[in-house]
Amino acid sequence: MQVIGIDVSPHHYNPEESVENLYLNVDNLNMPLVAGGIDRNRWHEYMRDILRCLRKGGWCQMVEIDYNAQSDNGTLTDGHALRQWSDKYSRAMSQLKNVEAPRRLAHWMRQAGFTEVEERNPREFDIGVHNQENVRLLLGSLALYPFTELLK
Repeated sequence: MQVIGIDVSPHHYNPEESVENLYLNVDNLNMPLVAGGIDRNRWHEYMRDILRCLRKGGWCQMVEIDYNAQSDNGTLTDGHALRQWSDKYSRAMSQLKNVEAPRRLAHWMRQAGFTEVEERNPREFDIGVHNQENVRLLLGSLALYPFTELLK
């Protein structure tokens, strides 16, 4: 099997520096919400793979949802339904996935050799208000497999 990645960059890399069946040179990677597809023990290798595929000077953006439901003002108590959903989801998914990935991305990127890693504090943005409807629609389908198959 041959895998060919195409980028808008006019630059090309040396294929001798890559695996035999992969031809890839990427300027920019925008990778939102991939944590659900990465096995819990693959993150370090995954970060190295991303860095290997980036052209020198390339750029990678990773954005993940942290399903650890919390509140700054204390209104999300342990008895709150969203907190209970969050705890059960994390317990189920931790069997297969690293549920701490959203909080560890910057650290893993630095370990892999990325430089100029920038972390953004979500509290600086009005993300919650704008994403509220998306999350409301997502929670039921997101939990279907872990709640029915992993919490037996």
